[in-house]
Amino acid sequence: MICKYNDLDFDDWKNLNIDVNSLWLINKRDKNGKHKNIYHGNFIPQIPNQLIRRYTKINEVVLEPFMGGGTTLFECEKLHRKYIGFDINLEDAGGNSK
Repeated sequence: MICKYNDLDFDDWKNLNIDVNSLWLINKRDKNGKHKNIYHGNFIPQIPNQLIRRYTKINEVVLEPFMGGGTTLFECEKLHRKYIGFDINLEDAGGNSK
């Protein structure tokens, strides 16, 4: 089955690593790559990862208007999506001025 919203092959949906439950139970925070979890309000990377994979295709653009520590943007990079992110905070998660 070809989907116009993502690159997932639903004929093989059991092997997609997509959580299809109405309640996502995530045992442990993904701390791989650039995720540091030092920004206030930072959510676990598995949430944007699931959503980006479900609702975008490779090379599409994701807009993140509340960038914060960059969790969603890191996931976009990992999943080969383009991204635009901005935040009202003038300092990034490491305390550096933007």
